[in-house]
Amino acid sequence: MAQKLGILVIHGMGSQGEGASNNSSKRTYSERLYNGLVSEIGARMMTELSWREVQFSHVLQPKQKGYLGRIRGLASSGRGRDFVLHRLSDAASYRQTAHRDDTTYEDIHAEVAKVTSELVRDIGGDGPIMVLAHSLGGHVLSNFIYDQQKLPRRRAPANFATPLENMQTVTKFVTFGCNIPVFVMGYPADNVTPIEDPRSALPDALRQGPWWHNFYDRQDILGYPLAQIGAKYGALVPDQLRDQEINAGWGLGSLTWLSHNNYWRAVSLHRPLGRLIKNTLAALDAAAAAPGTDAPGA
Repeated sequence: MAQKLGILVIHGMGSQGEGASNNSSKRTYSERLYNGLVSEIGARMMTELSWREVQFSHVLQPKQKGYLGRIRGLASSGRGRDFVLHRLSDAASYRQTAHRDDTTYEDIHAEVAKVTSELVRDIGGDGPIMVLAHSLGGHVLSNFIYDQQKLPRRRAPANFATPLENMQTVTKFVTFGCNIPVFVMGYPADNVTPIEDPRSALPDALRQGPWWHNFYDRQDILGYPLAQIGAKYGALVPDQLRDQEINAGWGLGSLTWLSHNNYWRAVSLHRPLGRLIKNTLAALDAAAAAPGTDAPGA
């Protein structure tokens, strides 16, 4: 059987609605993105993907809902307070601390690890994956990858048994509506260190071109270009990092910050993402056909 490309999708801030599922192969919040890609590259090519979602909203939502219930009648309610408690609170709560009672960072990363282990079962321990990360999810995956990459530098054992789980087979890291800049403002710009190339365990055919593709809408106040974060991010351009402005809006939302929620259904994202998937599948075929080499996961 031909090697499949794993797709790891992760959401951003806020509840993912009643469709949230413990089954990572069930498409919920990513359904519109998936259907848009079907339109771009065809249903047959989509069968060459192993598509799995990371769900982490349940880590914080019960605490947020509980607090809202306790202040009912004491403070106003509405969309503004919902935005702060169910969205901004996610971003504020996701950070690494030394306090033993605050395990939010580790609990969210455990949800990522759960899905990477499921992708290993789908495509093998050295199978190639593509990460599709919205909003806060881009920060989460960047941290998750960084945490795996720092262990060899410290001569510490790897966290996981396979290259895929240790984030060494990420063919493309795709972020959209990414807000990493919001989380690094406390550091001198030139000291902010991005993740390294996450393709170290892949063959040369799958290590061509930029590996980080960041899409943003200029009207989206929660999504940003990344190259300007600092010198180390700027040094990734153009060989490793590519910022690309798109119009993610829909109707009147195209002119406001509401475009942040519209990337999932934006044709302006589906088209370049479809090309990335096509090119990656072609490179995977080339790797399999190269004399004396085995395809990842073979």
